[in-house]
Amino acid sequence: MPRKTIYVSEEDDVVFKEYAEKINSEEGIGKIVADAMREKLDQHRGLGTLAFHLSLLVQAPGVSEFVRDLAQYRLDGLSDNMKNEGAKRARHVMVEDPTFFDLRINEQRASFHDVLIQDDNKWFEEGEKLALHRREKTVQSHRSSL
Repeated sequence: MPRKTIYVSEEDDVVFKEYAEKINSEEGIGKIVADAMREKLDQHRGLGTLAFHLSLLVQAPGVSEFVRDLAQYRLDGLSDNMKNEGAKRARHVMVEDPTFFDLRINEQRASFHDVLIQDDNKWFEEGEKLALHRREKTVQSHRSSL
């Protein structure tokens, strides 16, 4: 069986002791650490997919300026590494298959919508503010043209 040595800081040792006292699990520490690492990797993969979908929205032709702005706003909240990877994958897809977005927009609309509001109420609230600002700007522009 492979072995790994984990060095724990004094601050983190408190967490290990509390876990042992409160959880008292039969699982070994290796399984617990591996489960935590799997969970982090799953989150990381999810962010990669999110960055890819948002980058597609930003780069794809025929996407409204409003949706593009919302996607860019959400994309800006991700790490530079995630943004770069998502943009790279989106560029690759658009070069390899320029009709990718157009052909699949009806199939993917729900997932793209989920990407835009994915459990992030702060982002959603900011999106609402942006939408209201755009509406006010349009109304003012319309009034000034009368």
